[in-house]
Amino acid sequence: MIESETASRRSIDHILVVDDEDDTRRALERSLRRLGYEVSDAANGEEGLRLAIELQPQVVLADIRMPTMDGHTLLRRLAAHDLDAAVIVMSAHGNMDDVIDVLRNGAVDYLRKPWAPSELVASVGRAVTIHDHRQLARRLKAAAESTGAGAGALGSAGCGGPTGAMGAVDSPARAPEAAPSPILQQIRRGEMVLPPMPAELTQLRMVLAKPDASMDEIALLVERDGRLAADVLRVTNSAQYRRRGRIDDIRAAVSRIGLRQLQNIVQTVILRDTHETKDRTLRAVQMRVWRYSIARAISMRGLGELFGAAASVDPERAYLAGLYADVGASFFLGALAENPPPESSPKTSPPYAGMLRREHEEIGALVLARWGVDAEIIHMARTHHFDAPPVPPNRCWNMAILGAAIADKLTGGDDPTRTGVPSPELIDRCAADLRIGATTASKIEDSVRREFVGVMEALA
Repeated sequence: MIESETASRRSIDHILVVDDEDDTRRALERSLRRLGYEVSDAANGEEGLRLAIELQPQVVLADIRMPTMDGHTLLRRLAAHDLDAAVIVMSAHGNMDDVIDVLRNGAVDYLRKPWAPSELVASVGRAVTIHDHRQLARRLKAAAESTGAGAGALGSAGCGGPTGAMGAVDSPARAPEAAPSPILQQIRRGEMVLPPMPAELTQLRMVLAKPDASMDEIALLVERDGRLAADVLRVTNSAQYRRRGRIDDIRAAVSRIGLRQLQNIVQTVILRDTHETKDRTLRAVQMRVWRYSIARAISMRGLGELFGAAASVDPERAYLAGLYADVGASFFLGALAENPPPESSPKTSPPYAGMLRREHEEIGALVLARWGVDAEIIHMARTHHFDAPPVPPNRCWNMAILGAAIADKLTGGDDPTRTGVPSPELIDRCAADLRIGATTASKIEDSVRREFVGVMEALA
């Protein structure tokens, strides 16, 4: 599975409520829990500071006027501890001097009591996005300052061994950046909320993280979602596994394919439906992106199985990296359907096709950071269409280039997120960096094609 950096990141966003009024704390806790957040609370600023340091929440909701330590002091103390938490301040008084002071001191928003439910939802959503941007910026900076030993848990969690996985993402081959789309502008300003990891994946990660996780427990988790269970059974009965006989039971399916392959299937299915739009034209592009992502993921895993020992590549990790590379494109298309440009139809406007190609990498990196994915895969998603390897080197990136070369053969090159294909010279360079033979990679093409066809028959 994708290992989250559990010391600094939870799979469910955590909000700390600091208010000396019991009724306010209880009301906020009920509302936020209904929205799917984990909630802790404190009755004063001192307790709030202690819990913020201990729990590392994504968002702190704090009243301005409290005894002992007021919201102004709490905000300054939080900043002094260099926490990434985004702070929203609350007050029933609405004093403009208070508002200006807290915003100058780092608060990301202000809520006047009583607030409308829609105001709370929007404010907390923006704050979570700002927190995620802060964490991603911190990880980028830390990795850029590294000496090549890798950032965070990359050695164990990335596609391969230790690499300087995050860091400078500019390539001399990249064209000058065009004006960003309204969607990317809203994301950068924190006005468009990035989605958390789908609940099914969050639950699966939590179950698989348990050392005593059982097959029955995982099967029960899959069975809770009838559509997901049906898709898992269809894949389990596809050509890749059909020789073992047909099965109609999720527990048997889990036993047959194993835990890691099950997680890959679940993530493949869920990724198909994440950011789904009802706009038929844009949905067709989303499905093309998903289809190509599967082809690349299967190809990367096949390469990992063939050359894993020589290249220090984890095959299942390589699969997930390939699957997630274009998650930003799917999000962009879903957002475009919800926020169509007024001047032209999003279905036919060529500029928006260009924006998809230019912006999906940055958007994908932010979405994956929101999901708590490890830094090497985030960096690969941010740079996987570069014309030259990013600096510092990234093993996932090399695998993605080689996987794309095979995926092009499986899909006829149908990747709507790019303008060109990797050059033969770049493919050879990536193979050399991984210490594998590019020509012998053709050994896996038949088996990769069979699996890809089987998955498409089962799920498309």
